[in-house]
Amino acid sequence: MTDMTTKQLRELDTWIAEHVMGWYRADGKPSHWFPDGYKNEWHNPKGGMDTLPCFTTDPAAAMTVLEKCNDKLKELGHFPGAIDLWKPFELWKIQSHANSDIHAEAETLPLAICLFAKQLFSK
Repeated sequence: MTDMTTKQLRELDTWIAEHVMGWYRADGKPSHWFPDGYKNEWHNPKGGMDTLPCFTTDPAAAMTVLEKCNDKLKELGHFPGAIDLWKPFELWKIQSHANSDIHAEAETLPLAICLFAKQLFSK
């Protein structure tokens, strides 16, 4: 099971924003999490300014992460839709068809997606 504190979730949100979504902090501060980091403005790749989304808890934000994961797998030469999502019991599970070493599980779907993305984009 994945018991994460609010701080750990926001740190993962920050990592996802920078490494998966291509966002960067508007204030140019280092890329680690600050207690008020989610209140600071971020540049998104579309040229806009935004606050840091809660990728780890917001289902809609997590779906944008899942789309990036699918794009990354395509870049690696894997067929589209090469991701399995299922909830056999109490945990959501997510796995790549192409590489079963890339997998994650969590109590919520958004968190499982973010943990999976961190593995995928860390390779």
